[in-house]
Amino acid sequence: MDVHNDVFLPDLEYSRPAVYKVYQWLKQFRGIYAYVPPQKNAPTRDEFQEYTDEGDIWVYRLGHRGKLIVEVKHLHYDFTDEKDWPFPDYIVMRKDRVDLLDPYVIYALNPPMTHWGKVYGRQKNEWTTRWVNIKKTGEVQEMYISPTRKVIFELFGGNNGFTQ
Repeated sequence: MDVHNDVFLPDLEYSRPAVYKVYQWLKQFRGIYAYVPPQKNAPTRDEFQEYTDEGDIWVYRLGHRGKLIVEVKHLHYDFTDEKDWPFPDYIVMRKDRVDLLDPYVIYALNPPMTHWGKVYGRQKNEWTTRWVNIKKTGEVQEMYISPTRKVIFELFGGNNGFTQ
């Protein structure tokens, strides 16, 4: 199996509609200036470092210097709230990516994109790390883990969705 072509690129494409849905919502319903940087896919796994992105969505707000990074994940399992979340805890994201990007907020959308779980980057001090076996690839990656009780589960668009 070619992990890059058989797993990573299809997962990246699967997430793109979720990225654009959050982007449109930020722009149209929150009135936030947002930008989706162009996606460039590495031709091979060995070249991925040269193609690493700088976040899914960049947000610019008055009173903030520079951009705020928004990360969006489109999950393959359904949920609507903490009660039907299928796991005992919540995998936020790969540790190296969070440490590099310092995202403001990370959204994880369910398959029909009707609900999300979100965590804010400022909660990082409440997270732990764990080496997680990625079943699709057989790799082991260090991930940030949040207690499920600290995740905000809500209908897409939620109460205020972006700020807390």
